[in-house]
Amino acid sequence: VIRAVYERINPDFAFFVNDHTYVIPEHLCKYVEHRHSSEDMYDGHAMKNGVDVFNSGAAGYILSRETMRKLVHKWDEGDAKCVAKEGDKWLQGNPG
Repeated sequence: VIRAVYERINPDFAFFVNDHTYVIPEHLCKYVEHRHSSEDMYDGHAMKNGVDVFNSGAAGYILSRETMRKLVHKWDEGDAKCVAKEGDKWLQGNPG
């Protein structure tokens, strides 16, 4: 989903959230109002599963254009830290 949003829409910021989460768009817009999409931004409620830390789709997370660009680049490179092909099943699915 992140790749599709980045490549097809290329927004300044994208908010990823489960379909049952309530969001007030005006508050979200206010939150990013003075942020720069050319800087890294990965904001959300951090969760842990052992040693791994991630932001859950249940609470939602915001990515800047620059962060999405870097993620897509790392996936294309096959960076082991960003690709869960050999990882635990929960990493390959939707942990949120």
